[in-house]
Order: sequence, then structure tokens, then C-alpha cells
Amino acid sequence: MTGNEPRIDYRSLFDHMIEGCQIIDPGFRYLYVNEAVARQGRHTKEELVGRTMMEMYPGIERTEMFSHLRTCMERHTPQRLENEFVFPDGNKGWFALLIEPIPEGAFIFSLDITERKLIEHDLEDAKIAARNIIDDLAQEKERAQGIAEELEKFKLAVDGVSEHIVITDPEGIILFANPAAERITGFTRAEILGKKSGSRELWGGLMDTDFYRTLWQTIKVEKKTFSGEIKNHRKSGEEYDAHTVISPILDDEGGVEFFVAIERDITKEKEVDKAKSEFVSLASHQLRTPLTSINWYSEMLLGDEVAKTARRQDEYLAKIHAGSQRMVVLVDALLDVSRIELGTLQTELKPVSVTGLLGDVIGEQKPQIDAKRITVATDFPKQVPVLETDPSRVRMIFQNLLSNGIKYTPSGGRISISVSLEDSRNVRVVFSDTGYGIPKKDQDKIFTKMFRADNIKTKGEDGTGLGLYIVKSVLTALGGSVRFESEENKGTTFYVTLPLAVRQ
Repeated sequence: MTGNEPRIDYRSLFDHMIEGCQIIDPGFRYLYVNEAVARQGRHTKEELVGRTMMEMYPGIERTEMFSHLRTCMERHTPQRLENEFVFPDGNKGWFALLIEPIPEGAFIFSLDITERKLIEHDLEDAKIAARNIIDDLAQEKERAQGIAEELEKFKLAVDGVSEHIVITDPEGIILFANPAAERITGFTRAEILGKKSGSRELWGGLMDTDFYRTLWQTIKVEKKTFSGEIKNHRKSGEEYDAHTVISPILDDEGGVEFFVAIERDITKEKEVDKAKSEFVSLASHQLRTPLTSINWYSEMLLGDEVAKTARRQDEYLAKIHAGSQRMVVLVDALLDVSRIELGTLQTELKPVSVTGLLGDVIGEQKPQIDAKRITVATDFPKQVPVLETDPSRVRMIFQNLLSNGIKYTPSGGRISISVSLEDSRNVRVVFSDTGYGIPKKDQDKIFTKMFRADNIKTKGEDGTGLGLYIVKSVLTALGGSVRFESEENKGTTFYVTLPLAVRQ
């Protein structure tokens, strides 16, 4: 201890943690639990303290968590695990546990990760857009109270939590910072201690003057807890979003003695929320057109004058079928976009023949090729190394590029597909067409989501504006790349590079 660290009642600090904190004696009796543990365990603090784990949760001695707890206390070794827990009422929950041995028994720190487990399960089974994977930090931290005799007695607990915690003097000068503060901000504790918390010299200074004025009015003048979102920056300069709770610790006379600031990096949550919002907007925008078409022609079929003409009925039914097929394509594309943006696009590596896969894709789209009398020429070498990659993702790339070539090449045009060994590590696949081409002014936006070149919009060709965005995103995930050359009214050539083996 340097003499500068504040002495804080560790139990008071634990009471304000989002993570569960509990102390168990060697007989597995609860000596202390915080409010988070009471919530997690479906009991009150009063019901738990003084009772054994076996009394409160019959059958717990047969669980993996109990085995780890016994090992921790018998061997004096820390234990970490993620454990599924079955409550007496039959409900289940998942918890991330950190168990640390102490002379009195063991510290247990628990974080309820049930929601994250459910989200992961839903994304795999239902293939739906993302749900929020981390609990929203909505509960305000109550004012920290009391003064402890030694910081070292609870330092282990503070060091183990995932939240960024600093303790400052009444002027905001940092006296203590936990390891999470280093990990989240990129600044070392040597760079943090003695500096003003939230200053531009460290991770702050990005909010406007009114924000900081309100913050200091709340915590220093009104002596209340401040809770809110704030934008910070790491040592590297990268900006991030945090949920911040700052609580004043008062002395016996009611004056501010210290501030305890707890921050949580919520950048990922906000990105997920943004992706969800964009997905909903994208889906509603893209699905409106085919639904309108289907509704219109359905109404026409119901009209008396149309019902008399079988030819008209067939025509409108064909329109309805085309609209429904377009919706299937749109839904598949939208789901692929959501997986890409949420980072849930899975890859399953298998041996893949590039030429064989191209042949399959060409065969699948032969009706569209024949309908426009397009010539497809292939230049496949006799021997091409087998790729170790994800065949479904590579098929998605080839399908999009060939479909675009067919769609945006006039009738009687030509599409050429060639395969070659680019170097010892990569295969090159080239798609070239004699289509409409891409105007120079649009070429820098061609791989962005929802973009369609101006010259294509005038041709009356349907498109989602998602195909090339998906191509580039999937190639990036596989360690490949794509570029193109194009001239308006003279066609477009896409150059795809695929690694012989995807690195995981």
C-alpha cells in the first residue's frame, strides 16, 4: 500500500456490483451474499446467510459447480467455469463463476449469462436477427458507504471483475484503478494514477461541456450517484461507448471523501442494437415491393372481369409466383446480411473443387441463361488444387456473381468464367460479362449495402442491392478478396481470390 489508496468497506462495494459476490465457509455455509447473488439464486439475502448451500439448493452437491468449489477449498486453487444451474422450482440458468480460496473458505463471483446462452441458441436454431446478448446495465449504483481498514482484503475481488473501476479524491484525481481499467482503456496503471479521471489526457474529454457540468453538479454538489452513457477513447485513439456509474463516498460530516467510478464497455451492445435496427429497416424496405405486387395481382384475380379470362389468370398467377420467389431470395439475403453484421456467420471447412462447384452453379442458373440467350464460356484448367474452405459460402459468392452477370447483361450477350492458380497459396476465379457496366461515379460504392448503380435502375431489372455486399463480406471472412474493372456499356470483370486453405 502506498498510503494514497482509500480504505473502502469491501462489502459495501460488493453490494453495488452487477456481478454476484458471496463468501462460503469450509462447511459451504453462506457468510455473506450481495444483492446480485440474492437475485440470481431466487432467495433474499436474509434467507441465504447462515444457511448451507445444500439446505438452500438440494442436490447441489452433485453439480459441477460444487465439485469445483470443493476443489478450490481443499487444494487452495482458483477455479473458473461456466455452469448450468437448476433451481428447486425447475427453472434453469447459466452462470460464469470465478472461485477464489480465502482463509474463511472461498469467494465466489458469479455473472448471470443465461440470456447470452439463450441468444446463442436462438441464433443457431432459428436463424433470426440478433437479440441483445448482454444484460442492459440499468440499475443505478447506490452511493458507496463506509471506510474499510485495508484495501488489500478486497483487492482480489475488484481485480477479478470485468467492469472498469477507479477510485478518486474529491477533485477527481485517480487513487486506484483495477486491471479492467487498463484492459478497456489501453492505459497502464502507472499512466492512470495521479491523473484526473475522464480527462482528455486519459480516456475522456469527448463529451460536450454541458455534459461534464451536469455530471459534476450531480456527484459533487448534490452528492448523488450519476448514471449514464458516455463516449470515451482508448489510448490508441479508438472511440468506445461506456455505461458509467459514479458514486460519492461521504465522510461523517456529509462531505465528499472519495468517488467510486464503475464503467462498462457497451460498444458491442450498441453495435448489435444498430444492426438489429438496420435489419428491420432493410427488411421492411425490401419486402414492400414484392408484397405490393402480390397483393395487387391477387385483387385482380378476385375481380369478375379477370375471372372470365383464363389467359389473364395464368398471367397474374405467374406474377404472384415471381413475387413470392423474389421474397424468398430477399429473405435469404437479409438473413445472410444479419449474420455477417452480427458476426454469427459460421464456416464449416471441407475439401472443395472450385471447377466442380462452378459447374453446379452454372447448371442451377441455366434456365435464366437460356431465357436471355446468353453464351457462357468457361476456361477451367485440367488440374486445380482442391481448396480447404466452406463450400456453402463459396457457392454463395459464385451464385451472386453469376446471377448479377446474367441479370445485367442484355439478351444475346456473353459471360466468361475462368479459373487459374494465382500463386502457391491462392486460386483466382474471374467472372467477365458484356453487360451494362458500372458508371465511373458509382464504382467506389459498388460493395456497399443497398446500393444499385444509376444506370441499372433505369433498365427495370430487379435487385436487392445486397449481392455484392454479401460477396465482399463472405470473402473477407474466408480470407479472400474481390476487385473489379468496368466500363459503362462495355461490361464488367470481377476478380475473386480464394485461399487454398482458410486460416481459423
